[in-house]
Amino acid sequence: MKAMVSQREERTLSVHNEHELLLKLEKAGLSDELAQKVIASKDNELAAKVVKFIQNGGFEPTSNQKSAREIMGKNFFGVEEAIKYFGVNP
Repeated sequence: MKAMVSQREERTLSVHNEHELLLKLEKAGLSDELAQKVIASKDNELAAKVVKFIQNGGFEPTSNQKSAREIMGKNFFGVEEAIKYFGVNP
């Protein structure tokens, strides 16, 4: 008889925090259909976008900011950098 061994992944959130997060997302309108879109997203792209949005304090760069970042590279200082380095919340 073969013993089944499960592989444990390192978790960053406690079960309690996961539950609280899901409750907040559901209250904000998360449905089974929307949750499935995140789950089915190729290379976890949609989840990464949500996390990035949260990290940026709920701000998403404008088209002009994205263009400037592409042109200027590391020399561009935008809202994301202000939040990261100065803790400001515009």
